[in-house]
Amino acid sequence: MRTAMRILLACLFVTVAAPIARAEFDHEFHLDFFPECEACHRGVEQAGTAMFPSPDQCRACHDGDTADEIDWAGRQPSRTNLKFTHPQHQEDSGDAATCTDCHGPVSGKGSTNFRPAASRCADCHDVEEHFDSAEADCAMCHLPLWKATSLTREDVAAFDPPATHAEDGFAQGGHGAWMREAAGGEMPGAKESASCAVCHAKEFCSQCHVNGPETPAIAALGSDPRSLVNQTWLAVPSSHQADRFLEAHGHDGFSTNQCATCHTRESCWVCHAATPAVANGLFGASPDRGVGAQPTRHKPDSHVPGFGTSHGPLATAAPQNCAACHDRSECLDCHRPEGSSASPGFHPAGFLARHPVEAYARETSCAECHHPREFCASCHEQSGLTRQRDSLLGAGFHDGQRTFLFGHGDAARRHLESCVSCHAESDCLTCHSARQGRGFNPHGPGFDAARLAEKAPQMCTVCHGLAIPGRQ
Repeated sequence: MRTAMRILLACLFVTVAAPIARAEFDHEFHLDFFPECEACHRGVEQAGTAMFPSPDQCRACHDGDTADEIDWAGRQPSRTNLKFTHPQHQEDSGDAATCTDCHGPVSGKGSTNFRPAASRCADCHDVEEHFDSAEADCAMCHLPLWKATSLTREDVAAFDPPATHAEDGFAQGGHGAWMREAAGGEMPGAKESASCAVCHAKEFCSQCHVNGPETPAIAALGSDPRSLVNQTWLAVPSSHQADRFLEAHGHDGFSTNQCATCHTRESCWVCHAATPAVANGLFGASPDRGVGAQPTRHKPDSHVPGFGTSHGPLATAAPQNCAACHDRSECLDCHRPEGSSASPGFHPAGFLARHPVEAYARETSCAECHHPREFCASCHEQSGLTRQRDSLLGAGFHDGQRTFLFGHGDAARRHLESCVSCHAESDCLTCHSARQGRGFNPHGPGFDAARLAEKAPQMCTVCHGLAIPGRQ
């Protein structure tokens, strides 16, 4: 009688913590002292309360006198991603539900037979088969990965994938179609990504999706590096295997939205280094995006061995093709003139004799490669084609037309940028000054002084200062 009373008192003070090791605990034997499960498992009635008794509570009986002493440090909390709570489940199921409805009858040692099987949950919640039902709402029973903080990386790695994940094409695009179907054909959102969130986080999706922040189903996920224990990779789409895909991918049939799933601007710049604007419609690399596709730059089929010495005609006929991959600086690495002669092959044969015509007519931009005051002047000086310093009318660069000085006004108005390659404003003011010099009128026939003074008076001040004729 005394022993039974001590056991009953111990039962009254049970507050529940961790369980005794399953292999050593005999539930059937203890039913004589604790006929109700709640006596030890108080947490089934009070949310937030420990589900198993503590070692001290067990030692109230197992003190070496009433019962054998035990060497048990208590049960560590289970590592789980279940969001199940007994009080809430009891409320949803009704008062008729009992422990044995889920856990089965108590018999024999150990408690492994008492853990409910997933099939029991599936039977009640109308799920055809655990893991393998495409319509199953995993979030009904399981927490999102980033909230299941007790799980280790090894636990996450041991998750069994649903059968749908093994279907052909599921990783390449089937998973997006599956989510759209679940969302009624619309772009998936937070609700549709809830089941995916049980195993996946943003980091996992970002291994392929660089447009994750703009994709509702991915943006709804939380962040959890543990999701990266399941590695995936970008598979090359079937469209990219087509013949001449590289030549055609920038034309009709491919939209920026499609490319933005896998490619950042930086991935396009690997090839389009000279035309970065073609990637303006894509997202730039950032910490919240994945690295996306990492293409490798390959030479076109036309770049056969020896192409470097024979590319001139092709580059001349279609320079825009070269400009897609090559910046002008790459051309100048080989073709930059040295001294007073151009590198072989840059200008065609005999170009030096006729270059004044092209330079004057601006058919080519000499300044892109040559510095006019240094390169051009040094060559002309070595050839004796220099202006006599004591006379503006002496021999000089314009020797090809001895009377050039008398008609240079028209040339200056049409090609002023050519003049400023050699001349400064002071050269013009020697003759064309309203205050001094030879007094030549700088204004051409039909010049409307009033209109120009109204439109751009700052031009007038170059010669007239603040005393602009006709203005106070």
